[in-house]
Amino acid sequence: MKTASQLEILEKTYAVEAYPSEALGAELLAKLGLSDRQLQMWFCHRRSKDRKGPPLKRQPKDSTVGEEMVAGEGGT
Repeated sequence: MKTASQLEILEKTYAVEAYPSEALGAELLAKLGLSDRQLQMWFCHRRSKDRKGPPLKRQPKDSTVGEEMVAGEGGT
């Protein structure tokens, strides 16, 4: 689990460099106290999140639709 301050540093670094160099990675490891694997996976997952785009807003469920289906009034 990463702290808020660790995430802030990671996000700021990612905004500048999505693929950090070995030197930058070593600096982040020393600063954040994460393992090499944790750092690699964080950047990998963050890039994946970028590729997927912004999350879609969920529409609130219309409770009457579910109630109609349960009551057998689905309109079929």
